[in-house]
Amino acid sequence: MAYTEMLNILIHDSGLTVKQIAEKCGENGVNITSAYISKLRNDTKNTAPSDNVSRAIAKACGAKYEECLIVEAYLDKSPKIINDFFNQYKKMVVPITMGVLENKITTQQQKELEKAVENLPMSQFIFELVKENMATKITKEYGTGHIKAVQKGEDFNITQEIKQNLGLSISDDGMSPQIRKGDLVQIEYKPIDELKTGDVVCIGKTKNKGKVFARKIVISDNKKAITLMPINNEYTCETVNINDIIIFGKALRVTTEIK
Repeated sequence: MAYTEMLNILIHDSGLTVKQIAEKCGENGVNITSAYISKLRNDTKNTAPSDNVSRAIAKACGAKYEECLIVEAYLDKSPKIINDFFNQYKKMVVPITMGVLENKITTQQQKELEKAVENLPMSQFIFELVKENMATKITKEYGTGHIKAVQKGEDFNITQEIKQNLGLSISDDGMSPQIRKGDLVQIEYKPIDELKTGDVVCIGKTKNKGKVFARKIVISDNKKAITLMPINNEYTCETVNINDIIIFGKALRVTTEIK
């Protein structure tokens, strides 16, 4: 996507006039005129301004990533192989996502996903790609299974490691004999609002970083506390503050790891 296209999208989505954007830029120490912004919007040669101006405009427009215009400007000037690389990478997102979601989305939803990825500005795609999120946090701290997909181009190969929940390894026998220590539990990601008392969930505790526990839960009325109930009599119930645990999701099925 050309710099001018990205700029026009930001301005349109902001709902602001170029005069208002220029004023906001001035408030942030970058003095430009509305006429200059209009010139950038209609620049057929795709000439980008300085990084400071691009950042100020994006910030004034309320862009999710303030450096998005800067990245678009550099992509415009980059060699074709760089743009080909990122375009190939974008094409991998849909099949990778389909592999993770398995059969959980419809054909229509798949088409909408393909269209959304296709229309996603390259700068936003890059920022989303490197953004730290809960999925990567869980992967780094607790670990999940993974598979790999390889996309080949004329001058390069792209290997994408797909982080997929093939099973969270349970750290104790609190739910034995139903779920034993070392068993792999597949889960369905659910926020607390979608969980109910009696569900068996997989959780992590802030004081036991790196370990995963399976427990039946009792949710308090205000949803600020949860009672974790084992079925193994050697373990005791405990009530914890919701901020002291990470709820990975509801347990669906259990497998035993092959040694």
